Amino acid sequence: MGYKSIVLNLGIDGMVAPVIKLGVDLAQRFDARLIGLEWIFSGATRSLLENDRLNRVMSN
Repeated sequence: MGYKSIVLNLGIDGMVAPVIKLGVDLAQRFDARLIGLEWIFSGATRSLLENDRLNRVMSN
C-alpha cells in the first residue's frame, strides 16, 4: 500500500495528550504521517449542510 497516514481525532472530551502520544508512537513505528483533526459543528456548518440538502432536493 502506498499511503501511510494516521488521522487522530482531537475533538474528544478529555485529555488529548495520551491520544497524541499513541499517534506519534504509531507514526514513528510505521514511518507514517500523523494528521490531527478536530471538527467543530457550529451553527455556520449546520447552515451550510442544510443549504446543501435543500439544493439537492430542489434540483431533483
